[in-house]
Amino acid sequence: MKKFAVLVVLATMCLGVYAQQNKDVKLSETKNNVIIIKEPSYNGKVEHTFDLNFVGCYGDSKTNKVYLVVKVKDLESDKIYIGKTKAVTSKGKLYTSGCGDNRYDCIKDFDTEINLEKCAIEGVPTTVTDFADFQVSVKNITCHFRNVPIQWDVKPEE
Repeated sequence: MKKFAVLVVLATMCLGVYAQQNKDVKLSETKNNVIIIKEPSYNGKVEHTFDLNFVGCYGDSKTNKVYLVVKVKDLESDKIYIGKTKAVTSKGKLYTSGCGDNRYDCIKDFDTEINLEKCAIEGVPTTVTDFADFQVSVKNITCHFRNVPIQWDVKPEE
């Protein structure tokens, strides 16, 4: 049990040092395998195995589906598993996707833009313009993006 406590403290210290060196990244919680990335930045390095960067959040008013586009750089492999998305509005309304983890191909050590449309959140009315918190599971680590604006009926740039 002492070894686990020491590992948690070391991981928290490492993430804190990273946040201090990169002042646009503000981490508020690093326990229980959860990383919260607070504004003004959506970018953050997680667990030293991958980089995760926010690109955009897109909604389709015809289907009422909302999904993220992210950039991922895997530092260990040429594939990455992403899934289990959910989001909450500032009023506390929770929306979830029904998907599990999906494998995405990438190139080790290079940014790869990934469209998470497979894990779209359904049933979101167009009156919702942003989410207070948008969670996505990457390699079984829950990553949180805060204050995420939804771009309705806009296609991600290619």
